Amino acid sequence: MSSAGDRAAERGFTLLELLVVLAVLGLALTFAVPAFRPDALVLSRTGGELASALKATRATAIAQGRPQSVTVDASARLVTPGGAASVEVPQGAVLAFAATAGRPQAEGGRLVFYPDGSASGGSVTLTLRQREWRADIDWLTGRIAVASD
Repeated sequence: MSSAGDRAAERGFTLLELLVVLAVLGLALTFAVPAFRPDALVLSRTGGELASALKATRATAIAQGRPQSVTVDASARLVTPGGAASVEVPQGAVLAFAATAGRPQAEGGRLVFYPDGSASGGSVTLTLRQREWRADIDWLTGRIAVASD
């Protein structure tokens, strides 16, 4: 026959067991959640990185008093600001660059920011399924306007 103390020990879980289960669930969620991200979040994150890179390149051109360029390589899905780390476009997304008065160029192109704040102008567009993110760079002011649907 068992005592009351033995039966109490058999009921429930220990704190250590609960912590181990929570840690395993947390680890599983860390790997599972990115697989279910909606397209809007992927575009928003990547677009934010691109907008930051463009703005930083413009600021560098003004601060250093020298033109700075950004290379858009659509086939490699890379946007490379001069002297900074490249921004990689995620798998499945389409990257396009259009000069100020031109159609999107399939291979990409180069955008230049000048020391007076102006730019060569153009637009960088990301498309993922039915969603689109776009940065328009004004040639006169170098202002970067971001739009997404």
